[in-house]
Amino acid sequence: MPVISIDAVEHTGVWGKSSSFEIADPSSRISVGARYRGSSQVLGRLELQLQLEQVESMTLRARNGLLNHEPFKLSVISQECGNPH
Repeated sequence: MPVISIDAVEHTGVWGKSSSFEIADPSSRISVGARYRGSSQVLGRLELQLQLEQVESMTLRARNGLLNHEPFKLSVISQECGNPH
């Protein structure tokens, strides 16, 4: 199962479905990986530190590498910037 970690707090995802989270800290650390059934270790974990000072909303896509043991790749799909006023 996919695991999304925000500032070291883990959330379980669902393959092929999106997950939404509110993030209070503009410099949050997000990581994505996978945990096999019966295993406590998260594999393929990749961490990304966000800088969200003026970003209201950001959509990220996580994809596993070509080979199962490769780390996930995170990419920004879209982002909406807030009003700096």
